[in-house]
Amino acid sequence: YLFSTAAKLEPTAAVRLQLLDSKSNGVIFDFSPSNQEPRVIRIGGSHAIRYDVSDEGDDWYRIVVTAKLDAAQGRAIIQFIKPDGATIVDEDIPDMYIQAPMVEFGRYSTGFCIPHMCSINSFYKYSEKNIKRLFRKMMSKF
Repeated sequence: YLFSTAAKLEPTAAVRLQLLDSKSNGVIFDFSPSNQEPRVIRIGGSHAIRYDVSDEGDDWYRIVVTAKLDAAQGRAIIQFIKPDGATIVDEDIPDMYIQAPMVEFGRYSTGFCIPHMCSINSFYKYSEKNIKRLFRKMMSKF
């Protein structure tokens, strides 16, 4: 499964994405612009965990997390946190925005446009790239 979203985060903010199945397998993924590396936590029997974070400009980041999960009927959770992983409850909350959260089956995400950064041409280019990857993968099976 694949969980992707766009997030607009100030340097003092962070976001946690959780992708879980019905049998306690999954992945927790924490990202903050102020940390060098995202934090990835495997839960249960999940495997083949991959992620990608791309800086889209103007404090927007595209975040993609994939994991193989054994069971169905899962959940996708988005949580705003502090860069150290603590939940935000007792302070001024920095500005944070989420755009286009998607859960998909497979390893490649479909394209979507980040607010104020999108043109119809960039959407088609991104989608075409994923279609070519998928086609090559399918053809390699024959």
